[in-house]
Amino acid sequence: MSDVCVIPDRIIIAVTGEDATTFLQGLVTNGPPTQGGCLSALLTPQGKILFEFTLIKSDDGYVLAAHSDASEALIKRLKLYRLRAKVGIEASPKLKLLSDNRIAEAEFNAELNSSYHERRIHAGVPQWGSDFGSNEVFPMDVNFDLLNGIDYKKGCFVGQEVASRMKRKGDARKRTLIAKFDGEAPEKGAAVTAGDSTLGTIMSGVDGAALALIRLDRWSAARDDGREILAGIRPITLTTPTYMDSE
Repeated sequence: MSDVCVIPDRIIIAVTGEDATTFLQGLVTNGPPTQGGCLSALLTPQGKILFEFTLIKSDDGYVLAAHSDASEALIKRLKLYRLRAKVGIEASPKLKLLSDNRIAEAEFNAELNSSYHERRIHAGVPQWGSDFGSNEVFPMDVNFDLLNGIDYKKGCFVGQEVASRMKRKGDARKRTLIAKFDGEAPEKGAAVTAGDSTLGTIMSGVDGAALALIRLDRWSAARDDGREILAGIRPITLTTPTYMDSE
């Protein structure tokens, strides 16, 4: 099966002009790339994710492949930061994103014959719009750093001080894990519990698997005590994505 497919719910935003590189350099968490593409994001000054996107080098600048629901707000935010920079910013709806490098980073098993969303959930890859929204999570909460979405050595970008401080502090408090179960996915937002302890919440899911935002210390304590883990009233098993195991 081919690893290339049209990624749904994506809009392409072109960023062009003689100042495009320096403009993006001071804004985004990763890149801009000199060739190819990379996962990147625009953060709030407080370090939470506003928008995530694939940032790709083009002949006349760059394109951002972002969730279509974010397009209007993302373009507005980019133009807010533009000031006097010689940069053009506009949507290019005729272009399509054909692959998602995050799934490649996750070393996903390509033998699973499934849709894009099934593939990314089984790979443990959260997505803006499906699993979280603007100003809801820090990058580490959704494994953005492990998926190579942040370059801590690139210099200043919006939210960089907070992101770097969290990196220096070491272990993340929360991570996105894979919840496995029989049958249909629990409702999005369902509490993940172990006895009286709330471990986190269910994010998006498909039959047999869902993503879950989990407090790692509480999950560790539940495992040590041998407590059953539930999503609502349904038993689940939590596992780490393959890319997290290598960290």
